[in-house]
Order: sequence, then C-alpha cells, then structure tokens
Amino acid sequence: ETMTLRVWVAQFETVSFGKHSERWLVGMRGLPDKAKYLAQHLAQFAADQSIIVAPGSSADMQKVATLGALNQLGGGQVPTGLPQAMLQALNQATPNLTVQCPACQAVVEAGARFCSECGAVIQPPA
Repeated sequence: ETMTLRVWVAQFETVSFGKHSERWLVGMRGLPDKAKYLAQHLAQFAADQSIIVAPGSSADMQKVATLGALNQLGGGQVPTGLPQAMLQALNQATPNLTVQCPACQAVVEAGARFCSECGAVIQPPA
C-alpha cells in the first residue's frame, strides 16, 4: 500500500572477441512499452493478493481493527480465524475506533472534534 512500483526493462548488446576473452557492452536500449506492460501486470497481481498476511505491527493491528469495526457496522461478523492473543492485542491497541454523534447518531472517528454529517461538537469520552 505504501510502496511505489518502478519497472525498468533494457536490452543489452554485447560483443566478445574470442571464446575466453572479456565481454564488452556496446549498446543498451530501454524498452518502455515492455516496462509499462510488466508494471501493469505486477500491479494487477498485487491488487489480487491479500494484504494482511501476518499482522504484527501496530499499523497492521489498526487495519484489522478498522476492518472489524466496518464489518460490525455493516452487519457482518468480526474476522474469524484470528488467534485469541491477536484479538486481545487488537482490543488493547484500539479500544474505541469510532463514536456516535450525540446530535444525529452518525458514526464518527474516535478523536474527531466535529461530526462530519451535522457539524455538531463531539465531546471527548470521559
């Protein structure tokens, strides 16, 4: 998610004057069309892959907790198959990802000072 994919494709031309002599580079030419094709192919492949393989960092924990909160808001279930220790760590690392607006009951991010729906002031939890 936070990487920039760069692809270079080049064609090299070399020459050697004898079976055991040195090889000399005499030409190099970029192939931008092949590079663009490979970059698109790799980006599509990466987009089809799962992004949470073995969550361990705090950023990974935040992503899993956010996905779980979105699933609960949408009526889904908390992701299954996560080890119990990881679920406990998620609860400790991100106890409240969202809060409700007291005026319109819209869900807003924890730490927000104003509701994005109605503009009401959000009181921080006591």
